[in-house]
Amino acid sequence: MLANTDFTFNLNVSTGCYPYKKPEKAWAVQYSTQSLTLTQLEKLQREGKAFCYNFKNVSDSGLVTAHEKTLEGFDYTNVIFYDIDKMPYPMQEYIDRTTFKPSLAYTTISNGKEGKFGYRLLYAIREPIHSIEEFDSIYYAIAAANGFTQRVYEDGTKYEFDYRRVNQQYYGGGRNSDTFRTDIIYSVSDFSSFLEQGKTLKEQISPSKSKNSKKQDSFPFQNNISSAQEEQAYCSHLESPFYSDLFSMSPKDFLIRYDREGLDLYEAAIASELTPSEDGKYWIYPEDYQEIKRNWGVNGEGKRCITKWQIGSGRKKRLYVTAQIMKHNVPDITKEELIYCLVRERYYFYTNTDNNLNNKVLIQIADSALSHKFALSPCKHPRFSINKEYWLQGNTTANAAKNIVRKEIKEEQVLSLYDFNLSVKDNLKVLKDNGIKVGKSYLYSLRKRYADKKEDFPFQNNIGKQEEEQAYCSDVEDNLTIVEDCGGFRLYWDFTSVTNPPKEAN
Repeated sequence: MLANTDFTFNLNVSTGCYPYKKPEKAWAVQYSTQSLTLTQLEKLQREGKAFCYNFKNVSDSGLVTAHEKTLEGFDYTNVIFYDIDKMPYPMQEYIDRTTFKPSLAYTTISNGKEGKFGYRLLYAIREPIHSIEEFDSIYYAIAAANGFTQRVYEDGTKYEFDYRRVNQQYYGGGRNSDTFRTDIIYSVSDFSSFLEQGKTLKEQISPSKSKNSKKQDSFPFQNNISSAQEEQAYCSHLESPFYSDLFSMSPKDFLIRYDREGLDLYEAAIASELTPSEDGKYWIYPEDYQEIKRNWGVNGEGKRCITKWQIGSGRKKRLYVTAQIMKHNVPDITKEELIYCLVRERYYFYTNTDNNLNNKVLIQIADSALSHKFALSPCKHPRFSINKEYWLQGNTTANAAKNIVRKEIKEEQVLSLYDFNLSVKDNLKVLKDNGIKVGKSYLYSLRKRYADKKEDFPFQNNIGKQEEEQAYCSDVEDNLTIVEDCGGFRLYWDFTSVTNPPKEAN
């Protein structure tokens, strides 16, 4: 238990920075492994980097994505993060009360909002922790040694300490964060005397051990699915805390408990992962893109909004297709993770007043989806989506950015087939034969701009990508821009018929 400023450890660090707020698409955050000191980690969290532990596999791009960041893929860590959330007093006051000071601590982006404080305490461990069992053991032992516990405000809101699984990601505090660093490097043996207390703490904060004596909240989307018959039908599952929680807790409380560790996975499951372009300007949609369909309607104020699927709308079939889409988007999703995602879908997007979508049905749907293959219909999607964070740095609006990117993609397409040794007329034919529609004036302008660079141009006479390029439907994308609202609905605007493009949707 000595301070060591030279101690280095491996940790996954996000490729993007989020210095002021979390990203809109948390599931799309990608990580690369870096060797760090605590000093370097302190600097990176202030830049707005996100972090996760080390995993066994990487994607084809050499990065860790949501597909690799799984419980089964966990490899090891030398650092343990603790989220201390919704606190009534600031970080330094909390640290002063701890017996074992954190190696590093920093305030979160949400620190101080609504009069509550949030911070992360990090403990560096000399020996790498390789298994989930070992992680859980030392995780709770450190918490017990410092008196971390789970508390509840009068309104039922939980605060301070809760369990975080090994596939959790942690955001840095950003530019405005406060930090505290001791550089103390602990050993597992420093907390060996607290292992039993850690087990007791684990039992105390487990929702399956708590008394659910409070009445279920009167929430407009609440599904009343607690029934003795369901519990008896699946009594064999109740030995597992997950299934015990599923049948004993209200849907709202169940989601509050499991959203903390499962929300990122849920977001990854509802829409296929997009790939960032090499320059980071936009996201590329995969050809087999799948996204869960929502039911759109109009509210009392005449505004377009998502409404719940009603009784008689084929809810079970929809949920089964939804489960298959989730399996497609997260191929290694576990049964429990899929059930959690279906509970979330049912809670927010389905009417269940008849209880026909009870927990037993959700389990059956999950079992069936994981056991059978299903041919999913292609999901209509654009070719790319603007990376708003990139363009906002240069004060470029999203619509302007889309036009810039669209022109760049089109030009790259044309140049990949264009032969400067041929006439404009001959090139026009080659492009047309490959499904790319452009006019003579466009080619004359392009030829003029690249006339002096043609010998060094990397795409010259490269016609070998014909099959790949035909996948891009240029006759549609060249004249369209996409406007998205927060629900995922897309409007396609034809810019050949309007002078001024529409404003970006809110």
